[in-house]
Amino acid sequence: MVNDKNSTCIYVKGLSALDDGVENARILQNAIDCGGEIVVDVPGVYLLAKTILIGDHTHIRFGEGVYFRRA
Repeated sequence: MVNDKNSTCIYVKGLSALDDGVENARILQNAIDCGGEIVVDVPGVYLLAKTILIGDHTHIRFGEGVYFRRA
């Protein structure tokens, strides 16, 4: 996860298309818990092993070619 100090965006890094979904879910949920604008821009198909909860004042932006699937 990278927090761009020049904006309110958090760029999610560390997701893996080879992960079983547990670590991907943890990484994404940690970013979302910070609130603001969350950006996932590295193309890939990522598994998620848990339900992701999105709170108030949180926006998620997915780049082209970014897909999530339930593990």
